[in-house]
Amino acid sequence: MAEHDSQTQLITELTSQLARILQTNNENQSQRHPDSLKISVTLNNSNYSLWSRMIKVAIGGKSEALLNHLTEDPPETNNQKWNQEDLVVFSWIIQNIEPQIASNLTQFPTAKTLWNALITTYSSGKDKLQTFDLHVKANNIRQEGKSTEELWLKLQGIWGEIEIRDPNPMEHPNDIVKYNNIRTSERGR
Repeated sequence: MAEHDSQTQLITELTSQLARILQTNNENQSQRHPDSLKISVTLNNSNYSLWSRMIKVAIGGKSEALLNHLTEDPPETNNQKWNQEDLVVFSWIIQNIEPQIASNLTQFPTAKTLWNALITTYSSGKDKLQTFDLHVKANNIRQEGKSTEELWLKLQGIWGEIEIRDPNPMEHPNDIVKYNNIRTSERGR
């Protein structure tokens, strides 16, 4: 009986050690090969603002230097490390775009050129029709069995989109306050 308990204890200890080795190996592999970055939102034709914010946060969370690949040009000299990092960032962006859209974006040479193409395509910024559609969307939201918190978060998201697309144009402090009060009253607060 004692021999059986000893064998069981040895097997348990070996299993624990193997699990720790495998876990450490997996952690090391993910640090050396960061080839996957998934966010909860996949870019489609209607969620660019949310998607772009989330992907920037995710990339920046990995490394500020990697986030720079969205805004900075490549170095003038051929830099293998920079090229490899840029390919990683490029692949992260593509991995988080719907396949039918992504298939048309693989020809861009750098993450920055891909990012700029997405900005041009999806972020027309002050497109009044998009802003109007967001106002209609906010006004047509119904609770329909959702919790108050879910409803509020959905409205917050829409209002945030409106702020991004149609920011406060005022410059004088009094005008800024008046404009913000108008926006607040539109939201029913």
